[in-house]
Amino acid sequence: MTILINSSPGREFSLERGLKQGDPLSPVLFDIAVYGLTSLFNRASELGYFKGLKTSTEHHITHLQYANDTLIFMSNYYSSQLHAKRILYWFQIISGLKVNFYKSSDDDYTLGLENIIFMSQ
Repeated sequence: MTILINSSPGREFSLERGLKQGDPLSPVLFDIAVYGLTSLFNRASELGYFKGLKTSTEHHITHLQYANDTLIFMSNYYSSQLHAKRILYWFQIISGLKVNFYKSSDDDYTLGLENIIFMSQ
């Protein structure tokens, strides 16, 4: 794409989207995007798809987030893990952020999903 400067075409440039690393708006925009993930997990818990870690008789913690790490708490049932993975896939589609499942732990102690790392495209 070019723009006209004094009726003459300027040099060509390409259109891109996204933020550069170190951009001061990056953490704020990431927090706004990840708020959607929190909403998805809370809604899934309310609807009974999975419960998370029980802290009192009526309260469950489904996930914790720090910076770009997410720790997901759920039972060791296939259906719970399937619903959590579906939520993460939906989140990828909606937000444009990518979940790096290769950096996720998959052993008996973490119940399938831990330390989900988000990467911008």
